[in-house]
Amino acid sequence: MKSLDQAAVDSHADSPFGPLLNAALTTIFHDDELRRQSDLTVIGPIHPNGNPMFGESFTREQALAVRDDSLRVIQHCSSKPGLWDKCGISPPPPDPAHLEYEVQFGSCILVQTMVLSILHLATNGRMTPRRVWRLAMHQGFYDRHRPGFAGIDYGEVMVNGVQYPLLFPGMAWMNSQEFRLLEELGNIEAMRQVLINEGDLWLWMSPDRFPTESSLFGAAATTFLEPSSHPRPSCLSKVASLPLEVTIHLLSFADIPSILSLASTSRLFHTSIFGCDALVRTWVCVNAPWYIPYSNDAADIAAMDWAYLRRCYISPSMRNRRRIWRIVGDIERLASGLHV
Repeated sequence: MKSLDQAAVDSHADSPFGPLLNAALTTIFHDDELRRQSDLTVIGPIHPNGNPMFGESFTREQALAVRDDSLRVIQHCSSKPGLWDKCGISPPPPDPAHLEYEVQFGSCILVQTMVLSILHLATNGRMTPRRVWRLAMHQGFYDRHRPGFAGIDYGEVMVNGVQYPLLFPGMAWMNSQEFRLLEELGNIEAMRQVLINEGDLWLWMSPDRFPTESSLFGAAATTFLEPSSHPRPSCLSKVASLPLEVTIHLLSFADIPSILSLASTSRLFHTSIFGCDALVRTWVCVNAPWYIPYSNDAADIAAMDWAYLRRCYISPSMRNRRRIWRIVGDIERLASGLHV
């Protein structure tokens, strides 16, 4: 895959980015990020001789007749630089001499490997790679390249309905001169934030960089509303008298603004809510399971406190993870509706 920062330069070749803007891009798309973005998984059937079936002659009847035990999920494949859109995919080591997998037409489809874990977690294992393949064949992926499943909202990544998504969907309106003006910000971190948040570069960031370490996001301090000094209504006094377990259970069904509003009503609620990390863990499990770290490590689970939740809210990686989690749910509902 062509590196994303080079693609940005190419897309504005008449006015190359300045040194500060290029440096900002480098902090976003460093070597590890580009490696993870380029880690691909090919899903499709195989011939009895072990070679993948591919080619434009593959038909819908053939696709629907393929058995599950004929489907392979080949992780950690890669594409040659600049050839992802041509869909010539190389197999993982140690098989460099194997034929390339053709995924533009025919029997194979392509996904990013790092999405497979979200596919499993967001559907409790119901949406397997093989089921995704069957849905793709049901929608006709065997006869031509498609940007995604029909009927699925992929969010900002599909701005303007283009087949090949833009590097900066949020800056589609900008011309070369306007891009060059970003250099005048004079600060790499400021440029980085503009590119991520206004340019929507968060769409291209790995969706599994859990912010369990506060050092990754600077100070871990979390700013909340100050508690009110006004007397509490009698109804709030009754809520305050509930056992902690009951309070946690009730608040786990509330949204964050409502919880913050309750915390602002008195010092008692402020201390009770923001001093209870168990509330955060319960709330995340009920409302935002995409924030739960992969690891079952006790330290990572214990790190799910209010500061962790705030870091998740401002993390571009977690923002992309939430988007993909929603899309996977929509894909499962589409598959179920089509009886796939």
